[in-house]
Amino acid sequence: MSVLTDKQDKREKMTDDFFMRESGKLSFAEIMYRLAECEEIWDSNASYAGVYRQIKAQGLESLTAKQRWIYENELKPMSVEKCGFQGTCERPSFPGKYCDMHEQKFGS
Repeated sequence: MSVLTDKQDKREKMTDDFFMRESGKLSFAEIMYRLAECEEIWDSNASYAGVYRQIKAQGLESLTAKQRWIYENELKPMSVEKCGFQGTCERPSFPGKYCDMHEQKFGS
């Protein structure tokens, strides 16, 4: 299992209701914590990376409507992955880790 890094996976993530639904269950603080774990693998020139840096520096309220869309539809869904344990588990998980059930049993 790996953190999503290519454009195809990001497009899939944006159009899959699973990621929108599951990320919607997280608090803003939890989303930012999870995104911080992904930040080092991002293309630093990507629009979502700039939006993330702005949120960290100035808060969510500082975003324009377009930047807010990037947060809601690109960044926020990146805070959740499907577990993927042995290619069968689709429970929500922290990026780069298994779901709670499989993490306890097998670790990552």
